[in-house]
Amino acid sequence: TQLQSLRLSTGDNNPSARFDAFVRTFPPSLRRLTSYYCPITEALTLDHLPALQYVDVNRTAASDALVASLPPTVEVLNMYDCKKIT
Repeated sequence: TQLQSLRLSTGDNNPSARFDAFVRTFPPSLRRLTSYYCPITEALTLDHLPALQYVDVNRTAASDALVASLPPTVEVLNMYDCKKIT
């Protein structure tokens, strides 16, 4: 069985390249990613996750780069309190 859903909350949303590198290890089978209040940086992209359907990155530094990288399969995108979106 392949990982299809992952929910993360670190309680620390200070942007970290190490956390971005961790996200890049997620398998391409992932369909649902909930990563709120996590140390995502403005540079994070999700183009390595072609099966994504649901993305929740509330209260992170997620930016336009993340949005631009989303596959067309995404049906739900939650980005509440993401101050790096223009």
